[in-house]
This record gives sequence, structure tokens and C-alpha cells, in this order.
Amino acid sequence: FRVASVSKPITVIAILKLVQDGVLNLSDTVFGVNGLLENDFGTPPYGNNIELITVKHLLDHTSGWTNDPFDPMFANITWTQKQVIDDMLNNRPLVTQPGETYYYSNFGYLVLGRIVEKVTGSAYDTYLKQDILSPAGISTMEIANNSITEKWPNEVEYFSQENFNPYTQMNTHRMDSHGGWVSNAKDLARLLVLVDGGNKVADILDSSTLSNSYIGFNDWWFAGSLPGTSTVVGKMGSGYQYIILTNTRPATDIFEIITDMQALMQSRIESRSSWPNYDLF
Repeated sequence: FRVASVSKPITVIAILKLVQDGVLNLSDTVFGVNGLLENDFGTPPYGNNIELITVKHLLDHTSGWTNDPFDPMFANITWTQKQVIDDMLNNRPLVTQPGETYYYSNFGYLVLGRIVEKVTGSAYDTYLKQDILSPAGISTMEIANNSITEKWPNEVEYFSQENFNPYTQMNTHRMDSHGGWVSNAKDLARLLVLVDGGNKVADILDSSTLSNSYIGFNDWWFAGSLPGTSTVVGKMGSGYQYIILTNTRPATDIFEIITDMQALMQSRIESRSSWPNYDLF
């Protein structure tokens, strides 16, 4: 299944692993001569305060950019990632001071993917596969392709809903680090247990590194939504984690299915008194 914005926790794990490995710091600035991406994108000098944006601001959705007048990740679908970033830097001024205001940003996580590439010298997904996924025995996770003829082996089909075709009307492959991953539930579970703070499977991130993001919370959940896709992953304070991936999204209330899925999983886990005593993987 396409996992939509459940791709963001995957990118969080990559960034925090690079922080733990000493490759970058959350306080590093992103753009400009002193930034991680230097002047790779856009045309300097950049607009007001853009050079103050840090990695932490992007992780926390507090860069200062908004989706007004539109989310750049769902517009100009023939553009490359570089063209999207160039356009934002050149033509979209910040609305608030970096670090000041939360505003959910797909674009910010697109930039985080480019940071992964810059500091590792590898493609975003190549770094994830080689350094995080493959060592954990995770083999199904790929970046989505755009057309139905290019879908991955065993990948589901996504159906037109809301008068929107999930293959021809958006560039899912371009969404890689904010909404582009394809996975099955088992491999996402294999990934989550690497960062759950538990002692059944050795974590790849220590507690101090995990505390820099919501994935270090005892109780958290995150959802993804695209035409033809609704997904939820979460962790409960009791230590249980859950994943639901679907290839549908209702046309009326796109958030209803997500909140229902999360509530269903939490209630079913809380009501269960016994579990298998063998490794489900």
C-alpha cells in the first residue's frame, strides 16, 4: 500500500539516525552559504528569514511557510523536486518567523529528504534501505510510482474517488520523503519496533535522540491520507504499536476513516487480555 504521510515518521527516523551518528545537528540551518543545502536550490539572496530555518523547524512543521495559496506538493505535478523547491525559495515568502508557529507542511518534509541526500551522498531511499531498512530485514518498502502499470509487485490498486484519479492527477513518486513510501504492515511494524524504546528488539535510536521527536512519546499516532489511501500508525503507552493500511478514502469526510481506524485499534488492543507468546514476525 501507499502509506501517504506515514512516510513522515520514516523520514524522522532517518534524520534522527543521522543526528545520532554525528552527521548533522537539529540546530543546523538549511539554506544559504552556512546551511546544509547551501545554495543548491533557489536564487540567493533568499527572502526574509529563510536562512534562519533549521532542521528542527522542518521536523516540527514550524518553518514559517504555509500552504497559502496552495500546497506546492499537489501543484505543477510535472515539476521535479528541485523545481518545486526553487519556486518556493524564489516566490513564496515566509508567513511567520521560523520556530514561531506550527503549520503542517508536506513541503518541509520534502526538504528533509534532500538534506538526507546531501549529507549522505546517496539517494534518499537508498540511504534508508541500506542503513536502516535492510539491516532490519525489511524488504517490501519502496518509493511509489505514479502509474498503475508501474506499481510494485503485490501492490494494491487505488481507485478514483472524489472525482480524482490517484494515478494521473498527482505525482506520488515526487512525494518520497513526505508521502511517497509503499510498504506492507509487517515491514512498518518491523521499523517501528526499532524506535519504540522497548527491550524486545534492540533500538537503533537511543532515548535522548528519540526525545527530539513525537516518535519518542509513550503514546502517539500519525495518519496518512491521499485519494485512494488512508493509513494510521501508532504507539500506545502500554507499549503496543499498530498499523492499518487501506486503499480507500471516503469522498465526504476524509478524516473520519482515519480517526475511526485509530479508535478501533486502540480499543481492540485495550480490550484484549492475552497475546501470542511467539514472535509474530
